Amino acid sequence: MPFRRDRLALVSIRDEAPLAAAVARWNPVMMSEGAAAGYHVEESTPQAYVRDWPDGTDTPGGSMLTLLHRRAGLSDAEFLRRWHEVHSPLALEIHPLWNYVRNVVAAPVLPGSPPLCGIVEEQCRTRDELLDPVRFFGGWLRMVPNMLRVYGDVRSFLDLAAIENYLVTERWLAT
Repeated sequence: MPFRRDRLALVSIRDEAPLAAAVARWNPVMMSEGAAAGYHVEESTPQAYVRDWPDGTDTPGGSMLTLLHRRAGLSDAEFLRRWHEVHSPLALEIHPLWNYVRNVVAAPVLPGSPPLCGIVEEQCRTRDELLDPVRFFGGWLRMVPNMLRVYGDVRSFLDLAAIENYLVTERWLAT
């Protein structure tokens, strides 16, 4: 799968304040740092790693960040059904995912944020598991059939011309 080469940082901020108060607190910080977009998301984690490395160090393995755009003509409900009930189980069956986080975009919160439907964070235990198509798609015998299954699935609910995949480094920070 092609990875974009643009520089990108995803900053996830967890704030227990009501949304309006959190936006008022964090938007000035994000804009002062040059953030191009900001979204309020509903996060779910179908596959979670056990984090046993210290804050401030890179997450082991390989990490991919994907920005999702819904296929034209698909309702919000059908997009979410296909993503959560069909694609997520398929991805967990085929790919050696150690961590899989789905962020459904509820609303943009930073002025000028481009439209976006979802943000996916995926980690494999090793960078090779992520970057080697044979390993990422289940082995030599299953690779081509699994690639076809995934392609058929994602084209049913995503705008493949607009999808953005990034090879990233994840680092947990605490304030």
